[in-house]
Amino acid sequence: DGRTVHLALKYFKRDQAWADKEWPIAQKAFPMLETLFGFPYPAKSVVMRQSHHIENAGFGGLALDQEVLLTTNSGFDEEVTVHELAHMWASFNLETKWLWEGLAEYGMRSLAAELGITPLDRGWKAMPYTDPLSTWYNGSSVTNPDYWYGKAGAFFLEYEAAIGGRANMTTVLSSVG
Repeated sequence: DGRTVHLALKYFKRDQAWADKEWPIAQKAFPMLETLFGFPYPAKSVVMRQSHHIENAGFGGLALDQEVLLTTNSGFDEEVTVHELAHMWASFNLETKWLWEGLAEYGMRSLAAELGITPLDRGWKAMPYTDPLSTWYNGSSVTNPDYWYGKAGAFFLEYEAAIGGRANMTTVLSSVG
């Protein structure tokens, strides 16, 4: 359609090796995410910034409006980069945490193999919890992120299979945009 989205990565010079791994993943993932979600990224730019502050709060990444904050110490950095970029599509028009985090996990997990990423096995199925997704931050006492991210991402992968595959899922997701 002739439009251009400017994608940038800002990082500390001492972390050049980290940036050299994240930048190619981000560049490859961004157009793939747009295709997966079935609608164009709605802005003209995305700035990814390395942040040491968010790791102090326990975050591996954080997506904001046209900005992504990333840490170098998550232990699964490429996965976090793709997950946070997926929020550029999987956050708009959604009000509940399990929907937007689940769709960001779905985006990352759907593209992981093609991007050469082996996603973290969150082991959520073996956990002793049975709380429904709708209670995430809405009445549940379960605070284990591996349970919630694992379960929410798995939900959308199962949903994709239930509705007949990727093309049908993209059709559904495109209605969000």
